[in-house]
Amino acid sequence: MALSSPILSFLIILSLMLVVLSFHNPLGSWSRTFVRDDPPRRHYMSATTFPSTAAASNPTFSHYHENVEWIVRPATIDDAKQTAKLLSESFYKLLPQDYDGETLFKALPAITTPRRQLLTCGTWYVVEHPISKDIVGCGGWTLRSPAPNSTQTNLPNLRHFATHPDWTRRGIGKSLWSHTWANICNAVGEDTELEVFSTLTAEPFYASFGFIPFKRVEIPLAKDCLFPCIIMRRESQLS
Repeated sequence: MALSSPILSFLIILSLMLVVLSFHNPLGSWSRTFVRDDPPRRHYMSATTFPSTAAASNPTFSHYHENVEWIVRPATIDDAKQTAKLLSESFYKLLPQDYDGETLFKALPAITTPRRQLLTCGTWYVVEHPISKDIVGCGGWTLRSPAPNSTQTNLPNLRHFATHPDWTRRGIGKSLWSHTWANICNAVGEDTELEVFSTLTAEPFYASFGFIPFKRVEIPLAKDCLFPCIIMRRESQLS
């Protein structure tokens, strides 16, 4: 029996609708054939750099800011434990890129223990986070060279700069340098040469403040341990 025109038209429309629906999934979005042609979504983040996973989960580093007004103050003997922890965390993570494991195994116990003379000299500083008050950096200067059996000289020596590895490139080192240089200028004047016994790792840091390599030396830190470092100097700014 021949179908009437209205019934035939209805069946044709129904067939077309089924064809269209076959390309549509139950969740209401088009099939992957169409999604693949869509431009990828971009997720933008602010300029703020976030800490590592370890830092983010540590209450010590829960307050993380792009611009922090660091607190720089003279170290005291009461800071011995925190500064030792800071030096250990910094050197154990950063120095292996330039020193072999055997050298570090022998040297790290010596260089991660802050000397009493630094903690009490008044010109070796710690950097505190303004909110948590945790120590995240240290460094300063003395008129005594860090070389073994050294005596007091007239040449200011930068001493034991370090930044917590989760807070590098946050302006801590620059704050320490600015505070140290201002103190040196007040004590001995700008017309002075500076010296630092730098680790191989810290050479670019000191170079950014105008220090240039003078010579490489090996300092005896422990039995059968000669620790390679670089003596760097910065000329008088008035010369």
